[in-house]
Amino acid sequence: MIIVYGRNRFTKFLGYVADYCKTCRRVTEFKVEEVVMAPHVYFIRIGPGSFLGNVQTCNSCKMESDAYTNRFKSISKKRIASVDQLAQETFPTVYEVFKARLEREARLRMDSETFDATERQKAFLEIFKAASVYFQNRQRLNGLRVLVNGLNPLNPTEEELRECLSHFRDGRHAIGTLRSAELLSMVQRKELSSDRY
Repeated sequence: MIIVYGRNRFTKFLGYVADYCKTCRRVTEFKVEEVVMAPHVYFIRIGPGSFLGNVQTCNSCKMESDAYTNRFKSISKKRIASVDQLAQETFPTVYEVFKARLEREARLRMDSETFDATERQKAFLEIFKAASVYFQNRQRLNGLRVLVNGLNPLNPTEEELRECLSHFRDGRHAIGTLRSAELLSMVQRKELSSDRY
C-alpha cells in the first residue's frame, strides 16, 4: 500500500478588504488568505505547519499579491456590495493613500494623449514590471492579463510595445519573448481583460 504524505501549501480564508489593484488600476475588493506550509496525509492537513504569509486576491481580475494586513483597519468576514463601504470598514484611507495614482488613472481614462513621453514611458515600465514577475514564475496567462488590462487605456503603438519588450529582452527576462504585434492585437481586442474572467 502506498501512503501519500509530505508537506504542502494550504490557505485559510481570513475575509475581505478594499485595496488598490495595480492590474485593474482602481480600488477593488480583495479576498485575504493566510498561507502555511503544513504536513499532510493524502493532502489532508494534519498539523499547524509554518506560516508563510498572507496573500490577497483581487475579486475582479483574480490576480494574487502579498497582503500587508497591518495597514487594514479590519478584515470583513462577509462580502459588502459596495467597494466604498468596504473601504470605510477595512481601509478608510485607501483613496487618500493612492490619491496621486487614482488621479493619474482618471486622466488616463479621459485622454491618454495628455500624458507626455516621460509619463507614458513610466506607465509602460510599471505595467511590464508587474507582468514580468508572472512570466518569470511561468504564469504566462496571469502575466498577459496584467499587460492587457494595464496597457489598454494607454492605447499603445506597436513601436512603444517593441521598445518595452526590447528593454526586457536585453535583460533576459521571460516577458521579452513576446512579440509586439501579437501583444498589440490582444490589447486592442481586450482579449484577456478582467471583464472576461
